[in-house]
Amino acid sequence: MLEATNGRRLLLEAAHNPAGAYALAAYLRREFPEALPIVFGALRDKDAALMLKAILPVASRIVLTEPPSARARPAEELVAIASKLSPNVPIEIESNPREALERAWAACPVACVAGSIFLVGAILGSLGPGAREL
Repeated sequence: MLEATNGRRLLLEAAHNPAGAYALAAYLRREFPEALPIVFGALRDKDAALMLKAILPVASRIVLTEPPSARARPAEELVAIASKLSPNVPIEIESNPREALERAWAACPVACVAGSIFLVGAILGSLGPGAREL
């Protein structure tokens, strides 16, 4: 868990495959029984459907974005998958990862980023030197 300079908190977990996504979901269910907003982006060669199937039940909302990689799956494709899997979870699209995080934080001061190591790296880099580990 990180604390950003603005006092908001962030859990960064790549969860870049179905097993990782299910492990993250189990952790979130145990540690955050009140669902959190999740920022999610994945690469085209990953099983985004199974990853989303794992984490959508523990999301208060999901903000779909695109990791900074030529292999990134477009957020619009993720919307189609997520809306079929969990039509009751609010879904937002923001192609810019940092702006996606801001949208998640607008809903709750604690958010989670998952789905791609590239996404986690981009978010971590955008937080700057003021972020600190809790």
